[in-house]
Amino acid sequence: MMIANRSKFLLPGIIALALSVLLLAAFTKGPAYYNYNAVDPWNHLKGAPPTDLSVSTSPNSTNPLSPILVDRPHKKRVITTSVFTSSYVPLAMMLGYSIMKHNDLAAMEAEMVAMILKDDGQGNEGVTDNDVGYLMKAGWQLREVEPLDFEGTTVNESLILPHHRFNLNKLQIFRWTEYEKLLFIDADCAVRGDLSELFHMPGPFAAAPDVWFDILVDDKFNSGVMVLTPNLSIFQDMLQKLPAIHQPEDGDQAFLQVYWKFRYFGLPYRYNLNQVMFAHFRSEWDKLWDEAIIVHLTTHKPNPDPARWCLPPGEGTYNCEEWGPLGWYREYFTEMLHAFDLVGEIDVRG
Repeated sequence: MMIANRSKFLLPGIIALALSVLLLAAFTKGPAYYNYNAVDPWNHLKGAPPTDLSVSTSPNSTNPLSPILVDRPHKKRVITTSVFTSSYVPLAMMLGYSIMKHNDLAAMEAEMVAMILKDDGQGNEGVTDNDVGYLMKAGWQLREVEPLDFEGTTVNESLILPHHRFNLNKLQIFRWTEYEKLLFIDADCAVRGDLSELFHMPGPFAAAPDVWFDILVDDKFNSGVMVLTPNLSIFQDMLQKLPAIHQPEDGDQAFLQVYWKFRYFGLPYRYNLNQVMFAHFRSEWDKLWDEAIIVHLTTHKPNPDPARWCLPPGEGTYNCEEWGPLGWYREYFTEMLHAFDLVGEIDVRG
């Protein structure tokens, strides 16, 4: 009698437990990764990702870029740079090598994706098929984009200087909403330490103060290193406000400085150590060097011509105030060429 009564109470409990297990399994399935061919199944939670028609979605033997971003899961975070001309490819390679040397991308749940404009063979300079191979060798996945489209805005593209039209394409990273956090680093930078802290910076946008020959602490930031949360609404708002804010002789930085004024989080100098500081604020540079994570070669770019390598005063035929950072970069670049077995194929920059 007692056994019968116990069974009467146990059976409903077993049924309830089974239902709980089924419900738990239904609600704890792993997420379907967003890819460029499908709609994100979570778009009702976070807003549908923008359709990016500039990215290849099916392999094509005539397009060397097409297999790169096809049907693959994304990491939570991305480190990106922009490469809009062939002249910046060696610098982007150096950046990629330096990132991989000092960072565990898997542990950071991050990937490296370079935004490129392709050479169309009709006079619009961009990245060539040969450049694509070099960038991939340096660890970059590639995302080919079309030039920024100002249709629907009052922007007069004809008034914008050509090289600044290139720079404004950097704004496109704000619509990469498949990532939770994005770290942008200019190609003329090199990394010498761990970047993981940057992905934990608060707020939607962060950058380090700029430095000028007569200003050590600028009240404006330098856009060579930016940490941001991609947001399609912000991207669209930028395009709408571009005509009122942007000046034809300015690039992306001046616009971003106005757009994010009073709202950005300031990064420490170690994440964007500007070579201007070496030339004009040497004691501060020396204090910061040991802790520097990202070095930015702003005013004097690394040159492939040995006759134009910047050397200390009294040495060689060409001298400049930024000889210290450029000498360090030259040695680092040489290391990269040896690592990728490209000595003699790509000229050393210095």
